[in-house]
Amino acid sequence: MRRALTDGHQIIVPSVVYFELLRGLQKRGDSANMDFFRNMLTAEGCVYKECSRPIWDLAINLWVSACRQSRPREDADILIAAFARHHDATVISEDLGHFSHLGVPIENWSKAPGGPGNQSSGPGEIPGEPTGAGL
Repeated sequence: MRRALTDGHQIIVPSVVYFELLRGLQKRGDSANMDFFRNMLTAEGCVYKECSRPIWDLAINLWVSACRQSRPREDADILIAAFARHHDATVISEDLGHFSHLGVPIENWSKAPGGPGNQSSGPGEIPGEPTGAGL
């Protein structure tokens, strides 16, 4: 994420991603990454966004479509995909399967050596947690 911000990319952090990341970090007592994430939200190029009615409406349509295709998804994943579609953005996640068939571009920065989100075990990179950053 640091590299993406340094390279001038915008990172949108939907409210649902804020919730998912911080609850997971707090559960495991990872205060270093909690601090990093909260500080990242104040960085230039990083934007926190709440759900708007058009995003909720898109999420409803995505959920119904996924169910009709017998591919139900978690509500959080549906909301993240709706944010991405609404903002014409890419979802950044280690869980590529969670977003398949939802019609959004997906990248896994943790698998790209030297990539924008090249993950490590230290603060600033949060392995194993769902990410919607990059939206």
